[in-house]
Amino acid sequence: MQLSAPLMKYLPLTQKRIAVAGARRFDDLQAIIEKQGGEAILRSMMSSSDHDEAEVEKALKTFAARGTDWLILVTGVGTKALLEKAEGLGLAVPIKQHMDAASLAIRGYKTLNVLKTLGLKPEVIDDDGTVEGLRRELEPFDFSGKRITVQLHGERMPELTDWLISRGAEVLEVPLYFYNPPAEDEVKTLLYELLSAQVDAVAFTSNTQVHFFFEAVERLAALSYVQAAFADSVIALSVGSMTSKALSSWGITRIVAPEHERMGAMIMALAQYFERTKPEKVQLPIMLTQLTRVLVVGGGKVAERKVKSLLESGVFPRLVSPDLTPDLQGFVQEGRLEYLAKPFLPEDLHNVQLVIAATNDSKLNSEIAQEALSKGLLCNVVDQPELGNFTTLASIRRGDLSVSIASDGTSPAFSKYLKQKLEQHFPEIYSTLMTQLGLERQRLAELSEEQRAAFFDALCSRERLDFFGENPEQIPTYFKQSLSDLKEKL
Repeated sequence: MQLSAPLMKYLPLTQKRIAVAGARRFDDLQAIIEKQGGEAILRSMMSSSDHDEAEVEKALKTFAARGTDWLILVTGVGTKALLEKAEGLGLAVPIKQHMDAASLAIRGYKTLNVLKTLGLKPEVIDDDGTVEGLRRELEPFDFSGKRITVQLHGERMPELTDWLISRGAEVLEVPLYFYNPPAEDEVKTLLYELLSAQVDAVAFTSNTQVHFFFEAVERLAALSYVQAAFADSVIALSVGSMTSKALSSWGITRIVAPEHERMGAMIMALAQYFERTKPEKVQLPIMLTQLTRVLVVGGGKVAERKVKSLLESGVFPRLVSPDLTPDLQGFVQEGRLEYLAKPFLPEDLHNVQLVIAATNDSKLNSEIAQEALSKGLLCNVVDQPELGNFTTLASIRRGDLSVSIASDGTSPAFSKYLKQKLEQHFPEIYSTLMTQLGLERQRLAELSEEQRAAFFDALCSRERLDFFGENPEQIPTYFKQSLSDLKEKL
């Protein structure tokens, strides 16, 4: 079977394996990655645990008793945890009253979304998604003698709390949870995958993940190797500016990050990066000689045409469709193909080398292509060649001779017209000529290039072809005499 393969004509993340360094919202990220054609694997570089209950209770009771002039919230998860802990301690009413009365300063869009559900509006929001950005936005305010409550996000924030204290504030820190470093086996697994280029990108969704991973890598004396891998074959993917800064602090210079700090936007930024850096489309005409597992989806006229072409090429295809044309039914009865009388399911791609989507449903064809490409299969989509990664060639066959034309799906009608012209130019007698050429291959190899050209010119003249067409039995005699004459001239 002959086909033209436009290399890398896939979905942006087709055949890309993305390691995600955080478990939170992994299912959502996995769905987005798979929709773009990629594979997501979880390699969690941190976990969280509830802070000591006694310390949390003490901080919340202090908050409820004294109130606060400013409440600083730095994570959406932490804001929810604060309210849940307050509820469990019977402090929900006074703490919610203090939140309503206080000036609110927040970091991050997730925190903002939580406040919206509470009907609260912050007075100050960070300018870049970082704690440092929040501190910059707080600089114009006077905190002398002010009571400020700060929700911690897994660790202390001295760059913020010490600065507030230096400005004369009385600071109450509310610890709600803390972060745990990853298990060493998990680090070693990701390290091996990274250094052996078994992953194409590592997605970091927090700066803590970055520091935990690189600290572990440094202990394993592999930091320079990891830096080299991120500079060469693996993309460091960051959710936002804080995470990007953390990566930079460990010597990572090639970082892909979204303009706006969002999980989904992060994956789309990676998809866009691979789109920008993919190789130019290349047309590579090839002939497949070991093709045994071909799936055709569809039972109409177009599928019929594709199946006939496959049968002519010696392929025993598998056909999936609820209904068939009369000719396709005939092929089934003759045992010339495997037929599954049912709608297409992704499981039908199991143990398949090549897929042809030839239904009359463009949406279904697109879904078939997406499933096939995500598995690294060759896929042709009839009437929508841009969805697949190869197009078939218009070919004529004369025994062992094949002559093909490709238009990259631009104009199949013109390819068909040219094929008809070629059929006139290459009559059926070429099949017999090819057989004889195979028998005389050694003698032809003994001739010079000029002698072979002269022999082929005479062989393929219109008069000679017409003669052979009427007298095919004369072909062996002609070859013997002509080659002997040429050999005498050597």
